[in-house]
Amino acid sequence: MGKTDRIPLHSRKAIALSIIAFIIIAGCFGYLYIQNNFIVQPLAIGDTVPPAEVQTLDGKDVAIRSLINKKTIILFFSTGCSHCKDGMKNLLLLKPLIDDSIDIFCISIDGKEETIDFIKEMNVVFPVYLDLKNKAKDAFHVLPIPVIYFLNKDFQMVRFIVSTQSVVQLQKAFLQFKNNNQDAGIKHL
Repeated sequence: MGKTDRIPLHSRKAIALSIIAFIIIAGCFGYLYIQNNFIVQPLAIGDTVPPAEVQTLDGKDVAIRSLINKKTIILFFSTGCSHCKDGMKNLLLLKPLIDDSIDIFCISIDGKEETIDFIKEMNVVFPVYLDLKNKAKDAFHVLPIPVIYFLNKDFQMVRFIVSTQSVVQLQKAFLQFKNNNQDAGIKHL
C-alpha cells in the first residue's frame, strides 16, 4: 500500500484544487504587481512634453519641441501594424478640418525604407519623422501603438488616444481639441 493510498480520494482532490487556486491567485497578484510597478504608463494629461529628438527622412536630428508652436497632434505608428494603418487612414480623413490653428505630424518607430514605403502606400500628407533610436518613444512612454497625442502650444498633454478609434470618435476628439481655447476639461478616450 503506497503513501497516497492512505489519503482519501476526496482529500487528494481538495488538496489539488487548493494548490491550483493558490497558483492562480498568486499569478493574478503577480501580474497586478508587475503592471503597477514596471509597465510603462503613457504621459498623463497635463504632463509637459519631455525633450526628445527625432530624425527627418533625410537624416537630420530635430527636437520635438521645436516642431510645436501651436496646438499639435502627434501620431506614433509602426509601418507593419494594421491598427496603425487604420489610425493613419482616420487621421487623413480629418485633413479637410485642419486649418492653421493646428499642426499634425507623425513619428514612425520603424526604419527609413519601411517608413517611406508606408508614406507612399498610405498617401500620407503630414510630415513624418523617424524615431530610429527610440528616444521619442521612450520619452513619451509609448507602449501600445498607434497612439495619438494632443498637445497645447505650451507643450502640455491635453489628450491622448490609444489604439484606433472610429473616424467619428477621432473627429469628435479633434473638434473638441480644435475649439477648446483653454484646453480645460479634455480627457483621454
